[in-house]
Amino acid sequence: QKTKKTEMLDGPPGEVAKKLVDRLRNEVRVL
Repeated sequence: QKTKKTEMLDGPPGEVAKKLVDRLRNEVRVL
């Protein structure tokens, strides 16, 4: 899972932040 996270963190900080937010939202939905 660590490798997947680092792969998703590629790109400008703005895009990285959006990806992190989307991922957190998805995790919350699953929980």
